[in-house]
Amino acid sequence: MARHSIDLCGVWRFQPDVYGQGRSGNWFAEDFDRRFWLEAAVPITFDRCHVDLPNYEGRGWFATRFDVPADWRGRRVTLRFEGICARASVWVNGKAAGDIPDSYLPFDLSVGELVEYGKSNMLVVEVDNRRRKDEVPGECYGWRPVGGILREVVLTSSDPLRIEQVATTAAADGAFTATIEVANARASGERVSCEVLVIAPDGKDVLRRTSAVAAIAAGGGATLEVKGTVSAAALWSPQSPELYSVQVRLLSGAECVDERAVRVGFRTIATQGTKLTLNGKPIFLTGYNRHEDSPRTDMCPDRETTRRDLEMMKSAGCNFIRLCHYPHHPFELDLCDEMGLLAMGEIPLYWAGTTSEEPASEAIAAAAGRQLDRMIRRDRNHPSVIFWSVSNETMEGKPAVVELNRKLIDQAKGADPTRLAVHVSNCWNGGGDFANDDVCCLNGYPTWGAVGWGGQTVPDHAGATARFAKDLETFHQRYPGKPLLISEFGGTSLGGVTGGFLGEDVHAAVITSELAGIRQCAHACGATIWCWADHTWPGNTWMANMHISPFGAVTRTRRAKAAFYAAQKAFVAIQSQEHGRDAHATTTAQPQAAPEEPVAGWGVMMVRLHMNDIPQAILPEGYTLRGMRSGDQALWVDIWRDAEPFFPIGEDLFEAQFGLDTALWNRRCLLVFDPRGLAVATTSAWCNRNFLGQDYGQIHWVATRRAYQGKGLAKAMMTEACNRLAQWHTKAFLATQTKRVGAIRLYLDYGFVPLIQSADDERAWNAVRQNLAHAGLDRAYRV
Repeated sequence: MARHSIDLCGVWRFQPDVYGQGRSGNWFAEDFDRRFWLEAAVPITFDRCHVDLPNYEGRGWFATRFDVPADWRGRRVTLRFEGICARASVWVNGKAAGDIPDSYLPFDLSVGELVEYGKSNMLVVEVDNRRRKDEVPGECYGWRPVGGILREVVLTSSDPLRIEQVATTAAADGAFTATIEVANARASGERVSCEVLVIAPDGKDVLRRTSAVAAIAAGGGATLEVKGTVSAAALWSPQSPELYSVQVRLLSGAECVDERAVRVGFRTIATQGTKLTLNGKPIFLTGYNRHEDSPRTDMCPDRETTRRDLEMMKSAGCNFIRLCHYPHHPFELDLCDEMGLLAMGEIPLYWAGTTSEEPASEAIAAAAGRQLDRMIRRDRNHPSVIFWSVSNETMEGKPAVVELNRKLIDQAKGADPTRLAVHVSNCWNGGGDFANDDVCCLNGYPTWGAVGWGGQTVPDHAGATARFAKDLETFHQRYPGKPLLISEFGGTSLGGVTGGFLGEDVHAAVITSELAGIRQCAHACGATIWCWADHTWPGNTWMANMHISPFGAVTRTRRAKAAFYAAQKAFVAIQSQEHGRDAHATTTAQPQAAPEEPVAGWGVMMVRLHMNDIPQAILPEGYTLRGMRSGDQALWVDIWRDAEPFFPIGEDLFEAQFGLDTALWNRRCLLVFDPRGLAVATTSAWCNRNFLGQDYGQIHWVATRRAYQGKGLAKAMMTEACNRLAQWHTKAFLATQTKRVGAIRLYLDYGFVPLIQSADDERAWNAVRQNLAHAGLDRAYRV
């Protein structure tokens, strides 16, 4: 019987426990009355368990029932928690199953002797996210410490003789090693071996090896190893993320008693002087720091948002992501493997030494060491991971902190010598200790550092280029043989704000200036912006008690700010230079064939250079129009999914495009209802404060349900949207695709003309002319 799992996620019961009544009140007892506990859909944070629990730091109790198949009797049965915050205690059928001491990392509890087979069982979990000075993370950390059962809970059955761990190395020269830890909980000793099969991306078997036979005593364990070489291995890199499958079978005689499968990529990460190399070639890292935060799920898994984040980064010139400041969900690393994003894994040893307690107490050191070991064991098969980071911004003026960082770096190197071990420092400008680090990871904010973080003065971002370059060169003199990775830099902004400390324009200028300073340092091997998206952080008086960290290049709802576009421009140019080609160059050796038009058509822009003489059309009788309100987002998504022929529409696309200002929605986003009250169409009279360097209105996201197309709704919506834009703007634009011929005809009828900025635009509009005859096509606006 193979390994089997039962997903325990779903609707549980929840009860907050502010004053610690649960244990004395026997809330863990199997027969405790939980009828009036709240419903909670696990995985979930405390914040989502009740409308009045945001920022809650305390205890919370979760409970659910689960069935155990009768034929699991005699097998090893475990409960696996993929990640909680910050610590938990678990009971099964009223009996203690064990404690979970660490946040964000998986933990297995053996429950075979506690469950009743073929019957219903009670699972109770007490989660406590209060901060403690002797833990990791401790009392100080700069992200919201949301408590709860943050990730999946799974019940698993396996043979008592089982595979505990598969650790692989796959180097660029094709050398392959698999180290398999085996445990034996059977009543008798066993003789075992492991068969390992490596399968190439094209599905062909490229390596098959069987380990030597090992004898394992009852209750004991063994480590088996196989080695081999994959000739002409396809190398894993950001440009070509080739993945191999490794299948491992545990054999007792001829019987397969357990099996595991992992994915690997053949690649080698190393340093050569001040260069970082991947597969023997220098590489410059461009990317973002990313928190595991979603407006829909907080710190619980949001696979759709995670995938879209990484795809957006990749398309914007990124080849690297720092998974700050704690182990992220394994799904994110799976995506990095598949998409070709290099990654830094990090434990949450954050700001250690900032409070009055002993900064490197035995408890903190033990917790950090335990978490580092468990993170490496979980993630070491991912080819995307190239750095293990042991801490972030610790107080390196304290010798005990420096010593702790040194010990943890040594531990990481011992556990996995195939990757680079680092700590991330903000004490480097005149301090810090990097003697043990493979790469010096430096957090630097030369723009804001010039005036402090109070925001009282608009800082000199133009002067940041020279300051950053000088400081980095000075630091290089201390460690002349090590590469420098700028692990954090950047600024702040609020979406839609211009000028001042929180202006999008200032934020973009900061990114551009500081990145220019980094590029002037010949010893820098990468630049990582803090941070990808605005995220929640603990309530404090810093930055006027804002509840959200405004450092993101995109808003929390994933609307791109000006900083994103500034970084995209710079990152694409950097990667073009690093690969020895101009992104806009064309070869003269051989004429290039014109690319085929994409399925959705080429993207094109149209402009209306005045807001006079707007054609007037009214809705058919019985149809009504109103501005959108809070709660209408689902209607908007439903209309778009019905109308859109080309692109998938995500649940949170509306907020990503339009933000969270419901008053602005009501003025500028419009819904059309049929006589029965069904929402059937939508458009928006939006704005762009810097389109072609000016303030333009924008016709944005126009859609009509398929069954209602051809009824005259589109003209009436265009009239209403243009009339509204005329109140606030003197010009307007819109974006569309060349395959949307019907929409383009409507826009031409409403006075919009093609915007021509390049030869590519000319080619695209020529494709439209082949399918549409309209006088407006000849009145193009050329820039």
